[in-house]
Amino acid sequence: MTDHTSQIVPFQYEGAQLRTVVIDGEPWFVAPDACRMLTLRDVTSALKMVDHDDKQTLRRSDTPHMFEGIAPQVQLVTVVNESGMYALIFQSEKEEARKIRRWLTREVLPEIRKTGSYGSPSLPDISTPSGVLAMSEMFNQTAKQLVAATEQNQMMAAQIRNDAPKVAKAEAHTASTSSIHRQGFAREVQAWGIKTGVKINHEQVYAFLRHKGMLIDGDRSDRNHATSTAVKNGWAWTEKGTTENGRDYFVTRLYPKGQDIAWKWITGFIDANGHLELPRRIGAAS
Repeated sequence: MTDHTSQIVPFQYEGAQLRTVVIDGEPWFVAPDACRMLTLRDVTSALKMVDHDDKQTLRRSDTPHMFEGIAPQVQLVTVVNESGMYALIFQSEKEEARKIRRWLTREVLPEIRKTGSYGSPSLPDISTPSGVLAMSEMFNQTAKQLVAATEQNQMMAAQIRNDAPKVAKAEAHTASTSSIHRQGFAREVQAWGIKTGVKINHEQVYAFLRHKGMLIDGDRSDRNHATSTAVKNGWAWTEKGTTENGRDYFVTRLYPKGQDIAWKWITGFIDANGHLELPRRIGAAS
């Protein structure tokens, strides 16, 4: 009899108890329990129909740890493996035998193979060197799983940060396939700020875009026009024209690419600072 065994673990099927044990990684079932569940009254006769290799008898003196919870007068327990369990099921005339087999194959066996028991994993015996080593390996595996979960959470957080400009843009109902007037863009940023609890005004948006080099800065007539950098990068441009009464007009518009980069800048700054107001020193220099 091998020593690589777990404790006997009971589980229930409609009020009937079936105890199981894992031996060398293979699930075995207590034969008397299985026979009672299948209404096979003569356990000895039923076991004669099970191949010799599919059954074995456990002795308390050989494997005392497997007899915890079993009456002390019980010294022997006959168990059958998966194949032996099927041999018992085939002998049963109980109408629910097929359901028991389905329950066994779809629920019990997968759980036993996964954890070494039904419902909860068996822990190593830390009173032995091999048990301490096994426990250490379990902790190591758990640590690896925690590291993997942490890395996954970090990746998800990074993805959320990466998607923030797109989410903000979607919430502001910006059409990604068309340009937008700088005033219209400022209104959408302001509307988004109201939804997210951040107070933003138009001048803050313009000041921020000037600071980032998308709009022209300084006390000059072309203030808030698109910079040459913005035009070159396809972020924005300033349309110039003359009205019917002869007055010149200038309209700065943001391309979809410019809107995307502007949202990225704005949401990143607000995420880090909680507002869109630039420091006074920067504002004075801008």
